[in-house]
Amino acid sequence: MTLARLCTLFFGAAMFLATIGCGGGTMPPKPAHAELPKDASRSGPDLEPTTDTPALDLASLNTAGRVKLTPGKVTVVFFFATWHEPSKKALPKLQELINKHGARGLEILGVSFDEEPDGVAEFARTHGARFPVAWDEGRNVSEAWRPTKVPTLFIIDRTGKNRGSRGGWHDGEEQDLEQRLLPLLAP
Repeated sequence: MTLARLCTLFFGAAMFLATIGCGGGTMPPKPAHAELPKDASRSGPDLEPTTDTPALDLASLNTAGRVKLTPGKVTVVFFFATWHEPSKKALPKLQELINKHGARGLEILGVSFDEEPDGVAEFARTHGARFPVAWDEGRNVSEAWRPTKVPTLFIIDRTGKNRGSRGGWHDGEEQDLEQRLLPLLAP
């Protein structure tokens, strides 16, 4: 590389950093599925709404049929891993939400991005999840949805619009999730 080319690259980088540092430039828009902060508890950030709802159609491991979005339902798509402690805590709390609001049109779909499907259905049963759970072979669905953490949930409204995602699970998270779901479940 020539000295002139190095100087040009250095000057361009310096100008970019100076513009951002001084507030004179504009940053590119934040991606719809931006990395969430490490603390995604109830006091954490709001879900980031998007219009992007990727396809979801996987074989269920624990129920008959497929794990796919149902038109007209409010859906929580929950990406998890069997080896992850917060995923274990979340499953029974998500089942409680289905028990409470399923008749109003709530559905929850679990997607495991474990390396193997062995044990995923048993994991769901052991931790109280009776909602459909699938294994994402090859992680193609995960790549399309882009979960930011283990676990990550997405809320899809009745029209199929992705209302946002949230990474992490902490004690009490289900209360915040329920408050976010109630307006979408209203008749």
